[in-house]
Amino acid sequence: MVYSESTELILVKNLMEECKFEEALRLLDEFEKGRVLTPEEQLSIYILKSRLFGRQWHFNIARKFAKMAYQLSQELGETSQLFEVYLEMIMDANTSSKIEMALEFVDKAENLLKKLKKEHAKEIIKREADLLWQKSFTYYNKDEISKTQQYAERALALRKDLNSSLDIALSLQQLGSFYTIIGEFDFGLNYLEQGLKLSEKINYEHLIPAIYNSYGNYYGYKGELDQSIEYYKKGLLLAKKLKIKLITTSIMNNIGMVYQQKGNLDKAQELFEKSLKISEGLDLSLSSILDSLFHLSIEKGDFDSAHKYLGRIKEIRDRDAMGTIIYLIDKAVMLKTSTRARNRVKAEEIFKHVIEEKEANYEMKITALINLCDLFLIELNHSYDLEILDEIEPYLIQLLNIAEKNHSYSLLAETKLLKAKLALLVLDIKEARQLLSEAQKIAEKHKLHRLAIKISNEHDEFLKQLKNWENLEKSKASLIERIEMANVSEQMEHILRKRAVEQFELSDEDPVVLFIISEGGIPLFSVKFVEEWSFKDHLFGGFLTAINTFSEEMFSEGFERAKFGKYTIIMKSSPPFKVCYLFKGNSYVAQQRIIHFINELQRNKPIWQTFREFYKLNKELQLTDIPSLEPLLREIFIDKEIPLNS
Repeated sequence: MVYSESTELILVKNLMEECKFEEALRLLDEFEKGRVLTPEEQLSIYILKSRLFGRQWHFNIARKFAKMAYQLSQELGETSQLFEVYLEMIMDANTSSKIEMALEFVDKAENLLKKLKKEHAKEIIKREADLLWQKSFTYYNKDEISKTQQYAERALALRKDLNSSLDIALSLQQLGSFYTIIGEFDFGLNYLEQGLKLSEKINYEHLIPAIYNSYGNYYGYKGELDQSIEYYKKGLLLAKKLKIKLITTSIMNNIGMVYQQKGNLDKAQELFEKSLKISEGLDLSLSSILDSLFHLSIEKGDFDSAHKYLGRIKEIRDRDAMGTIIYLIDKAVMLKTSTRARNRVKAEEIFKHVIEEKEANYEMKITALINLCDLFLIELNHSYDLEILDEIEPYLIQLLNIAEKNHSYSLLAETKLLKAKLALLVLDIKEARQLLSEAQKIAEKHKLHRLAIKISNEHDEFLKQLKNWENLEKSKASLIERIEMANVSEQMEHILRKRAVEQFELSDEDPVVLFIISEGGIPLFSVKFVEEWSFKDHLFGGFLTAINTFSEEMFSEGFERAKFGKYTIIMKSSPPFKVCYLFKGNSYVAQQRIIHFINELQRNKPIWQTFREFYKLNKELQLTDIPSLEPLLREIFIDKEIPLNS
């Protein structure tokens, strides 16, 4: 059946494109009250109202009209508006995390799109773009990251072809949020900046607080919590002004979680309680806020309040697909706090059930896995039975796999650090060193600078204690001593509570000597930074011999740093050379400096070419052979004029 829209309804669509939502709704109401409507006209009104309220983030109202549209479409039978109805039902399912329902309507919409006549190519492209956009949300809920990215990027490309500014802005905000969540921070920031600029240009006020919320997430994931709060507050101010309850409660909840990360539990509670008051009647956010209050109460040791919030979650658990799983996790967390072994066993069973639950998203599975690992460590601290480490291992591997698949790089690095500490409990020093190196590389690669510094400092401390660990291995020290030295519980607590990584004060290292050797171990270049160090001294000869002896072992096993008496050495491979830096002090700073030095060597073609020529001649290079090298060395190692990540 072909349905021709009235002039009024076409005008409503145009007003929506111009972000004049209130005017569009007023015109719809007038149209609805001013005449006897045909069923097709009523269906159009339901569809448009669903979309209008959705574009203003009033999804609780939008979902109501989506359901009304679907019910009427079923009564009408075949109608040309059915595709639009399916789109709104996908929105309804996505916003309530009903994955199977969303997939069902995606399938119906795709089949219908294939049948539609292609006489109006522009309209077909718009429908395809809208469907791809909704599909990206569906597959995000399914934790299928590659498909989420594929559909969202394709939707944006089509919307750009159509030059639909409102839809482009929505796609930019979505992609900015998506890339931020998966740890692709440069992409995320780029899309957020574009989305904010376009939203301001077209006066799409309702999208701006959502973008500020995503900015807050961006800085929060990077560990820059003060900036995170700053952007959250910008979004909160505008969301309150526009009376967008969903974004208001979401941002207040997010700010509360940041304060909880910072350890300010009273401030966090104040924000959660304010958010709860606003969210009453909003099924989409109520369970999340009650969940936040429950976990905060557990952390504060206020078990009476925790029981109260758990009871409320139980009451509303059937209102959305995630509610039941949230209730199960929180019930298990409550059981975990019990001193009775039987309750902890029940908690373990529930966590294992959640991990296997198809409807649980990756964040829920991560929460269950972390708590399950914590349960095993609680048992270890009571029984001192090393067999427990064999039980925890498969769950740690599963946690690492989920974190990697979903680009949760902070958790990935933190879990590697935990595994390093657990390796020390069985005195597997080699494994611990490898895991420390891997954890830092993950944090650095994804620009989690504070976390990278923390892990580097842990690595430094471990190297200082290396002799003690080796002595423990020889003396077969008790597990109690090893647990205390490794600080396993502290790291588990950090992961469990999602504690913020503190800001470290970085002090410059004291350079001693820099030298470059061939991959075969032949000296190519060396420069000393302290007078007391002599290249002719027998100590240097012994040092160089020792370096050649263990350098291959270091690189083959993934190590880049080692202690050499009172010094630390960092070795970086830059084929066909190895750059070795001996210093006293902070390894993170020294590591940044040596990376910068290597980059500058490779960037300066004359210097790099000279090094390669001397290498081919098997001849040692002097500073006099490359006059431009001395000022570079001074800038980086003496004057220390390079910016460092912190």
